[in-house]
Amino acid sequence: MSLNWIRVSVVYFVLGIALGIYMIATSNYEWVAYIHILVFGWLSSAVIGLIYNNFNFPDDTDLAKAQFWLFNIGLVIFLMGVLLISPAPALNWVYTGAVAVALSGVLFIFTIFNDLKA
Repeated sequence: MSLNWIRVSVVYFVLGIALGIYMIATSNYEWVAYIHILVFGWLSSAVIGLIYNNFNFPDDTDLAKAQFWLFNIGLVIFLMGVLLISPAPALNWVYTGAVAVALSGVLFIFTIFNDLKA
């Protein structure tokens, strides 16, 4: 799974760059999703993948797989909500995605404290 984290981080990185180029080309700097793609998608995914890889965490467990999918599905739902301009329906998407990403973070914390050996 650690390599999947790193692979998906590269996808988010490319999406972030593409959205940044689009923002510059259109002079539209109101895309909040841009920073979320880069910080949560690229940086967080890369760091989690590197932590799993460098500290030799058992990343093939059901907990690690659940964390990976919860994070990435939640982030996509969150980003879709942020990209939708209509406020009312978009908030449901944003909240749902944010909760999924937060739950993924809790699973990651549990993995760190449960499996990190001194």
